[in-house]
Amino acid sequence: MKRTVIVGAGIAGLATALRLARDGWQPIVVERAPARRSGGYLVNLLGRGYDAAERLDLVPALAERALGLFTTVLVRADGRPKLTVPSVVAEAALGPRAMTVFRGDLEGVLYDAVRDRVEIRFGITVDAVDQDADRVAITLSDGTTEEADLLVGADGVHSATRTTLFGAGHRVDLPYVVAAFPLARPPEGVPASSATTFIGPGRTAALVNLGPGRSSAFATYRCADPDRELARGPVPALRAALRRPGRRRSRGAA
Repeated sequence: MKRTVIVGAGIAGLATALRLARDGWQPIVVERAPARRSGGYLVNLLGRGYDAAERLDLVPALAERALGLFTTVLVRADGRPKLTVPSVVAEAALGPRAMTVFRGDLEGVLYDAVRDRVEIRFGITVDAVDQDADRVAITLSDGTTEEADLLVGADGVHSATRTTLFGAGHRVDLPYVVAAFPLARPPEGVPASSATTFIGPGRTAALVNLGPGRSSAFATYRCADPDRELARGPVPALRAALRRPGRRRSRGAA
């Protein structure tokens, strides 16, 4: 039986573990977090994404958690409505093979499907990797060493696995910052089952009202130095980036 060590117990890592286990491999998943993480923004399963979920037999479980399609209201910078796209338009355009779920729900469905089939170790990172033409030896942070036929780095954009193998310069950052976070209560002024979205030069923002505990916010903008923006902190950075041109800063303004 071929063995693989998969670094990262997120969507990519768990999906890889599930598929390889079904194909006769023996996966070991290591995750630096001490326990499963939840939360995250919306994930649209369209086209190949829906196909992938279907091939992994995840569609029935995901359908129980699907958020459904919602109306999108495009607004100007001052909040005045510009264009409304009803949910039926999106439904007609996307067809039946489309689904929107929260990232945490997708990860949870994957975890339930794979947890009894593979070994998952939390609170573990990769310290060193040594490989030859046939095998790879992975030294883990708990002092153990695993030998495998394949090492998969599925530990995100800031992958420690890729840094270990290729050095710190392997990542190329694009000049954008993205922020997404859940809202404890539905946003005021946004109708139920809808999203209010602003799209302007170099920036966009959206508020999604899907009810209590299911609403969220999203923003992205272009910037010259993403690391500097991250160092400012999310609240100051977003306030500065999304403030309307010419608007004076006031306490609590966004």
